[in-house]
Amino acid sequence: MTQPFFRTLTGKTLAHLAAGGAFVLLLTSLFGTYVLYRQAEGRAMSRLADQVVERARLAQHVLQHTTEIVNPLTGTPADAWSPYQSADFLIRMLPPPSAEGRHLLFMADGQLIADSTLGEAVWKDVGNFPLSRLGGDLPQELMDAATRAYADVQTGHTHRRRMYFAVARIEHAGWYIATAVPGTTILAQAWTPAVWAFGLGLGVLLSLLLIFTWVLRRHVAAPLGQLTLAAEQLAAGDTTVRLPETRDDELGRLAAAFNHMAGNVAERDNALREDKRQIEMALTSLRMTEERWRAMTDNASDFIAVVNEQAVFHYVSPPVERMLGYTPDELVGRQALSLLHPDDVERIRPRLAKPTGIPSQFRYHHKDGRWRVLEAVGRDLRDHPAVMGLVLNVRDVTETAHAEEELARQRDSLHQSEKLSALGGLLAGVAHELNNPLAVVVGRASQLETDAESMADRNTAAKIRQAAERCARIVKTFLAMARRQASVREPSDINVIVNDALDVLTYTLRSGGVTLDLNLAPGLPPVMADADQLGQVFMNLFTNAHQAMASRPAPRVMRIASRVSPDRTKVHVTVADNGPGISPEVRSRIFEPFFTTKAVGEGTGVGLSVSLGIMQSHHGALALCEPDGSTGACFELTLPALRSTAAHPRHGPGATRSTADGAHGARILVVDDEVDIAEILRDILTSVGHRVVLTHNGLDALRRLDTEPFDLVLTDLKMPGIDGPALYAELTRRHPHLQHRVIAITGDTLGSSAREFVRTSQVPVIDKPFEAQEVLARVASHLLLARS
Repeated sequence: MTQPFFRTLTGKTLAHLAAGGAFVLLLTSLFGTYVLYRQAEGRAMSRLADQVVERARLAQHVLQHTTEIVNPLTGTPADAWSPYQSADFLIRMLPPPSAEGRHLLFMADGQLIADSTLGEAVWKDVGNFPLSRLGGDLPQELMDAATRAYADVQTGHTHRRRMYFAVARIEHAGWYIATAVPGTTILAQAWTPAVWAFGLGLGVLLSLLLIFTWVLRRHVAAPLGQLTLAAEQLAAGDTTVRLPETRDDELGRLAAAFNHMAGNVAERDNALREDKRQIEMALTSLRMTEERWRAMTDNASDFIAVVNEQAVFHYVSPPVERMLGYTPDELVGRQALSLLHPDDVERIRPRLAKPTGIPSQFRYHHKDGRWRVLEAVGRDLRDHPAVMGLVLNVRDVTETAHAEEELARQRDSLHQSEKLSALGGLLAGVAHELNNPLAVVVGRASQLETDAESMADRNTAAKIRQAAERCARIVKTFLAMARRQASVREPSDINVIVNDALDVLTYTLRSGGVTLDLNLAPGLPPVMADADQLGQVFMNLFTNAHQAMASRPAPRVMRIASRVSPDRTKVHVTVADNGPGISPEVRSRIFEPFFTTKAVGEGTGVGLSVSLGIMQSHHGALALCEPDGSTGACFELTLPALRSTAAHPRHGPGATRSTADGAHGARILVVDDEVDIAEILRDILTSVGHRVVLTHNGLDALRRLDTEPFDLVLTDLKMPGIDGPALYAELTRRHPHLQHRVIAITGDTLGSSAREFVRTSQVPVIDKPFEAQEVLARVASHLLLARS
């Protein structure tokens, strides 16, 4: 594409020449204009001086002639004429006023005699009209010039050249004649030739520039433009471009050299294209190989590292960031052993010095602070010139290692679970066998307490009853811990649950030298909870505290406190001990499943995790808090409180005592294979006027029901032959009116069949061992409900 003329070399040269010529011409023109101006100004001043001299000479001649005629005896015109006469004559001699100049006649003392501009105004006041009355700076300039005008005419101008003037002396008279011309007139006369001279010079410059431009464009710019265009085409890859070789000057030789160069460029371009094609094929192959290698290393699940003899990373592949959180740039130049677990350094250091090719596992520090389990295989390539180091193929086996540990823990947990399951079954049988004799002991002790005549006997019977009731509560707690069924939530007293858990562990704590500091606040609002599950939580906390203090010297104190929040919306229980406490690094993991600080065989690491889950399922919280003292651990349980529902005691009477008269005097059939229990029930019921019939198996009970009317049936659930559920089914079929007049009595609700029977039949249950008031209240309320 053709460039604008003034962007070409010729255009730029011409522009520079034009600028230089214009500058020189401007200086020359300005100097010539100034010279012409000064010459014109001088000529104008010379003419003005000539005019003044001529008028002075003429005035002197006239005055001299007049003096000789009028008064020849007088020596001068001033002496011959009065000033007024001379003035009148000279006024008539001066030319009339005009725009070209002003003519003045004045004395040496500055008195104006005549003025062509003022005319008669001066003549009438001759002798009393000083030059200063003219104003401006002309009078002073005229007086200064008059002092120098004895021998020759004096010329000058006022400040800022507003007026040019010439002053000549009139000999013998002592007067002076002056002509003043406006400065604009003189300047106009001087400026006209200067302007013509400047215009002529500018015309000459433009003519020379036009001629020079034509010559340059034709003989220099055109050939250079062709050369430039050809060079641009050659630079763009057109090696066929050639220039005409018609000139015999430097441009012709330049065209020939260009054509020769273009031919050489064409030959070398073809050779370079071939070389480029081969290089590109080689680079493509190399790039594909590099990209294939990079794709494999960047997307592999393992990362590759190269370390030197000082175990410093020289290269690390990108997957390390996904595995350890560090970028490759963060690891290159860093000691590989600096991030290794301290316990693994001595084991791994020899393998870095002399790799065996066998995989090695070690713990390595992750950027987020965790320890990851890595497995590495090394190969010694220190002699390879492209590697010069030990190549490590590293993979993350943390999950596998944890899975193996978890599998081992699960095996242990399964083994423990199987033992607990077997123990639970054994416990259920033992509890059932204990409940029956405990029911007899509690019942007989209650009767003795009631029938005893002396206070000593009543106290003895009360102690027997209380001991038996404590045994019964312990048995029920064991059954609740071994029971596997859906959670049953009901209003519960948290203090009762705490005391029940302590009943089970009283001997363990006392034998371990643990002193209880119990501070349970009275009048706590009830909580909606499964009392058995909460009891498990408290037993876990009490057991952990006892084990933590076992290695500490006495005194060993466990503090248990309950309280209600100020707004009575939450109930808090705190369990603290003065054991070794929990270290800061362990506090964040204390509730993790299977995490334990106990020795092997002493704990499974699930107690606190299960307890936390139970509290969360109750919409509560279990948190680690700061103990009151300087050492020890402290746990705080928080549960939402109920506002209006009264707590149902977990142990003790199951219903309120009924005093309705209609609940007495009923015919009641008691069915229990334990004769002592059946007799205790008979004694309790007959004491209030009921008529009781005893049977000891289901078959006898059905026979009595077929032949006699009964108002209520109390039956044990576990009996040989026809058990309680089978008896209830047959009773419902034969005597439908007795379907809602049955109360079950059992010492074991662990069995699934018993739980299912109670759930489907909605039969009320009296747990063994029982108290007399509990039996009477339940019977009375059930009789009233059946009759209503």
